[in-house]
Amino acid sequence: MRTGKRMRWSMVAVATMIFGVSGWLAAQGPRGHRGPRNDMGPGAFGARMAEQLNLSEDQQNQIKFFLDDQRAQMETLRADGSLTRDQRREQAQQIQEAMRANIQSILSVEQQMQAEQLQRHEAEHMLERRQHEAEHMLERRQHEAEHMLERRQHEAEHMLERLSQRLELNAAQQETIEAYQQNHFDALRALRDDTTLTREQKREQVAALRQQIEDNIRATLTPEQQAEFDALRQQRGERRRPGRRNRGFRPGGFSGSVG
Repeated sequence: MRTGKRMRWSMVAVATMIFGVSGWLAAQGPRGHRGPRNDMGPGAFGARMAEQLNLSEDQQNQIKFFLDDQRAQMETLRADGSLTRDQRREQAQQIQEAMRANIQSILSVEQQMQAEQLQRHEAEHMLERRQHEAEHMLERRQHEAEHMLERRQHEAEHMLERLSQRLELNAAQQETIEAYQQNHFDALRALRDDTTLTREQKREQVAALRQQIEDNIRATLTPEQQAEFDALRQQRGERRRPGRRNRGFRPGGFSGSVG
């Protein structure tokens, strides 16, 4: 029973040595209680590492002593209200480095080499997993952005139908405005996929595209239709609820962000 308990302490200590004090404490939860089981987390890796290093009973006893001392220091650090967050982080790092040095000092050369190899393997595995998660998140955001653009484009088509009836657009005018709208949304998709621009630059270009399609539509209308078009925009703005941002009449049917 005691041997098993010592091995569990060793697993925790090895995981702490690799992943750091702050990461291990976060995984444990408040007051050192264990959080949800995670077979891919520091605890699982520490267990594999401790087992593969084949720690002796004496090494396990020493590691338990190091860990007890570290936990006491961390509790004292946590209770010290006179420190800033940066100071607490710096001292936690020092405690972590001391723990690592202590564990390294009791490992044989062979065990140290095995530990370094396991660390490199785990770091590569973690990097691959994070890259996969980042790719999945990017795909999800792109899908959501495309869904939003499709919805806005559908709204723009309905808006053109109402505009055609209200302004009595002829066939040539409708065809021209439809082309403007398609070009508008093609430009928005290209802007969405442009990774060279900042979010603020994209906002500026979205605003420019909105102004461009509005100017293009107005140029398609007769003077009488332009007056009616301006009246429609003004009425739409006045009907909006007080305090809500007034975007006015959006002939392109797009009022969101691509960034």
